[in-house]
Amino acid sequence: MDRVNPGGNLACAIICLIISLSIFYDMVKECRLRRHAKTWTGAVAGYVTDIKRDYRYIRCYKEWYEYPVISYKAGGELYCQEYRRAHKRCGHYKYGEKIFLVYNQENPEEFVRKDEFNGFSYHAGQVFGFAFFLFCFCGSIGCGKSYYLQTHELLFEEETWKDLENSFAGFQMPDYYVPNSFLYDEWYVQVENAVAHFHEIEAKVEKTGEKKYDTYKSRYRQAAVAAAASLGEVYAGTVGTFLEECGVEGEKEKVYQSAVSGFLKEVCPAALETPGPYSMEELTFLVDYGTTAGYQYNYCDIPEEDVGI
Repeated sequence: MDRVNPGGNLACAIICLIISLSIFYDMVKECRLRRHAKTWTGAVAGYVTDIKRDYRYIRCYKEWYEYPVISYKAGGELYCQEYRRAHKRCGHYKYGEKIFLVYNQENPEEFVRKDEFNGFSYHAGQVFGFAFFLFCFCGSIGCGKSYYLQTHELLFEEETWKDLENSFAGFQMPDYYVPNSFLYDEWYVQVENAVAHFHEIEAKVEKTGEKKYDTYKSRYRQAAVAAAASLGEVYAGTVGTFLEECGVEGEKEKVYQSAVSGFLKEVCPAALETPGPYSMEELTFLVDYGTTAGYQYNYCDIPEEDVGI
């Protein structure tokens, strides 16, 4: 399971969520304005009496734009208002330019351009805005899910227990007929990491409430038994087979039981039944030792008493 930078995933989820909510809010406002504007019956020609400038940052660069101040008469009153919705690149507007408007007769201060909600550019902008909203929203869900999985160990999902059960899946064991085909330290670290992962999950299980505790405890025990059996098969198939090939009979079952009991002793003592004759340290040593002894015994015609099997 990927455990890299859960804090970064949380920050990303929060940022994406804020952006998506902001876009959604603007989309709702836009839909409400468009719906209301369709009911407005006032129509008038307005004139650009002033042009104001503002800026925004695009890819860390300051980009300037302008928007008009429009004057118009409605109901015998003269209104003069900024129209920020109509922002354009600098140089677009001219003083005295005529702009046709529709306004709310009940509240003449509410107005939009007559063609505000028409044209390809408007609809394309709406489609792009909706697509960007979906992108940010899905991004927030994805990052939030990653943060949850990294910090909660999927205690509410099947993957947690599968991850534990498969702790020794894909372990590379040595070829006893190829010298130096096994690195003792790497194998030891892999086993230790598996034990540490079990302890980590066990600690989180102990912190759960009474409602889920028995269920989690039972699943933890099942996972420990399954992982121990997998580890036992690994050792029996290597150490046990090696010893029997060298004439030491009946060792496969002893090695298997030793690996199972040794691992359970570390991660789930309550599931331990019959201890085996070998400790985990002895089993790991036998794997390391066998990569040298097996090669010498099978290919170099060195007597058994010199190999030390």
